Amino acid sequence: MISKVVRASLLTAALLVAGCGSSATTPPQTAIAQYVQRSHKATHAYIGAGNGGELSVYDIGSKKLSRTISQGIDEPFDLAFDASNDLYVLNFGNDTLTVYAENAGTPKLTISTGLNWPVALALDNSNGLYVLNSFDNTITVYNSKEGNERYAISDGLTYPVAIAIGADQNLYVANGANVAVYAPGAQSPTRTITTGIIDAEALAFDDAGNLFVANRKNVLMYPPGSNSPSETIKKSSYRLGFDARGNLYVLGGTIAVFSPAGRELRDYTRGLGRTESMHVAPSGDVYVGAKLQVSIYTPKIPEQPAFYIKHTPYVHAVAFGP
Repeated sequence: MISKVVRASLLTAALLVAGCGSSATTPPQTAIAQYVQRSHKATHAYIGAGNGGELSVYDIGSKKLSRTISQGIDEPFDLAFDASNDLYVLNFGNDTLTVYAENAGTPKLTISTGLNWPVALALDNSNGLYVLNSFDNTITVYNSKEGNERYAISDGLTYPVAIAIGADQNLYVANGANVAVYAPGAQSPTRTITTGIIDAEALAFDDAGNLFVANRKNVLMYPPGSNSPSETIKKSSYRLGFDARGNLYVLGGTIAVFSPAGRELRDYTRGLGRTESMHVAPSGDVYVGAKLQVSIYTPKIPEQPAFYIKHTPYVHAVAFGP
């Protein structure tokens, strides 16, 4: 059996070979999931270290530790909440997905079939749960409430690195040189977006249903249903996020923040170092996972991190919920 350390090292190497690697301002990434969540009722940040066996739950306001969840946790790589506030945890370490009821510490559901180095998850409005497997470049689709496998997607996938569900309930897959779009229930792409795309690394949707693509050297915006971008933001990018006000956050060499009208509001430049992930809270606080800690930036202190959560290395998984 391949050890956890070797598994993570092989995944990093695979990303580098596939072009998801590095430059001076974009270090090698192993956090390839980007599930954008903007819950206005979020009171806590759920944080999972990439080499750990627990989730740490912090109060968003005080930044103090509230509790931990350890049962069923093994190298969490992605997290998400559904409309019922159930927490979904994707465990890279043991190829499982565990589901927890609100405020619970023991999983009510564990999925262990159809998972092969899982790194990203997404939820639709029809109890659909989508999991991206990095080992064989497939997406397995489950019933999120019962855990049974519905079907698997492999057609149209070359090197998928991120997934997201649009307002149209279609599945969007960042697929290197394109974004593949799958209608609900489809196992082959309904359409493929290629115009303007060089290296799609992350996906996000605003409240109007516009698709934003982190395209390494820029950010492209596609109106709903369009295969051509209507706007280009000339910022290097490999992670995206939105706050509750609809401001767009772009992680590249810095963290640039843009208003819904496209005006650049601020640019976080200090304290980034080697970043593993970026997650934006509804309040606009930015949680940046680095090699040995999580740095938290706030709108009131744009010059440098306002808070640090130490001894949390290689954080890939962060979600905001009750």
